[in-house]
Amino acid sequence: MDNNTNMQKGYWKSKTFWVNLIAIVAFIIQMFWNKDFIIPVEIQGAILAFINFVLRWITKEEIIWDTRKRKR
Repeated sequence: MDNNTNMQKGYWKSKTFWVNLIAIVAFIIQMFWNKDFIIPVEIQGAILAFINFVLRWITKEEIIWDTRKRKR
């Protein structure tokens, strides 16, 4: 039996989820203010893509979106 099959977590415990949520909020704020924060939005997008790649690479647990289906 593979040990990874029982490794699950709720989405609220996911670093990837929170990084992307913060990024979405930051991009929306920039859109309404019509200016970039410190660095251009294109560079921010590239940095976000890299961070997502690293977080997905180190992830060991499956995210369960519907907690009613969580295995115990």
